[in-house]
Amino acid sequence: MTLVEYGVRAILWRHQATPRRLLRVVRSVARGAGHLPPDLISRPLTQVGRLRRSAVTSASVAVAPTTGMAPREVDVPRLIAEGLDTRQMSEKLACSERAVKNVLYALMTRLHLRNRAHPVAYALREGYI
Repeated sequence: MTLVEYGVRAILWRHQATPRRLLRVVRSVARGAGHLPPDLISRPLTQVGRLRRSAVTSASVAVAPTTGMAPREVDVPRLIAEGLDTRQMSEKLACSERAVKNVLYALMTRLHLRNRAHPVAYALREGYI
C-alpha cells in the first residue's frame, strides 16, 4: 500500500516536531490541508499520478502522451492550486523565490502556456496532481 492509498495527510520529521510546529500541522490537516516535507513531496504526487493513470487505463480510455514533468515542475503548479504565492511556495519548497519563478517560466515556455492557471490545468489533466 502507498501513502495515498492509506490516506496520509501529513508527515513531519521527528527532528522538526516541536510542539508549536506539530500543533500547526495538526490544525492544517483539520482544515483539510496537508503537510509534507519538501524532500517527500514528489513521492505521493507520483503515486497519485500512477493511481489516476491506472484508473484511466483500466476504464479503457486512451491516455494522452505527456511531455513529462520533473518533480519540481509538479510541485509548483500543485502549490499554485493550493493558493500559495511565490514567497509561500519558496518557503514550502525550501528554495528562493527566483527558483520558483524560473521553474514556472521554464514550464510555461516549454508547454506554451500563458498564465499561472494553465500549468495547474495541465498538471491536473495529465494526472500529475
